[in-house]
Amino acid sequence: MLEKKNAYLNEAHTRYIRPIVFNRYNKPPDLYYRHSCQKGAVALHMLRFIIGDKPFFRTLNYFLHKYSYDVVDTHDFMKAIKEVTGQNFDWFFEQWFFKPGHPVFDISYSWNEDIEKLKPIIIQTQDTSKGIPVYKAPVRIAIVTPRRKNVKESMDS
Repeated sequence: MLEKKNAYLNEAHTRYIRPIVFNRYNKPPDLYYRHSCQKGAVALHMLRFIIGDKPFFRTLNYFLHKYSYDVVDTHDFMKAIKEVTGQNFDWFFEQWFFKPGHPVFDISYSWNEDIEKLKPIIIQTQDTSKGIPVYKAPVRIAIVTPRRKNVKESMDS
């Protein structure tokens, strides 16, 4: 996944930023650059992380059987997720598939010496002026000290 993420980021920083779901191109192969393939793989992997392995693979199985031999689009997959999990992930697809770009994080921390408490500070700093959203994204933070390792997860990045 790291390789795919880095390939997409390289294209995003050196060529252009566009949504994964995109219908403007000069020639058909233009649709299959890093924005659709590598960013798409990373986004689906993140969706799997959010939904959980079992519901994600149940959804894939359901989707493949329901739409076998049919022409499908992203909305069909979104509908399959709702039908299998009972949850609405339109917000996820809106930001990761239908909008351009990706989150850029500025990560820092503050330390309260009196109570020995570390507070991680995560701020999204991407330029939102060209339609890039502020993302709701899973963030896993590992705080490692000589005495212990503490891992926290948050959806409020």
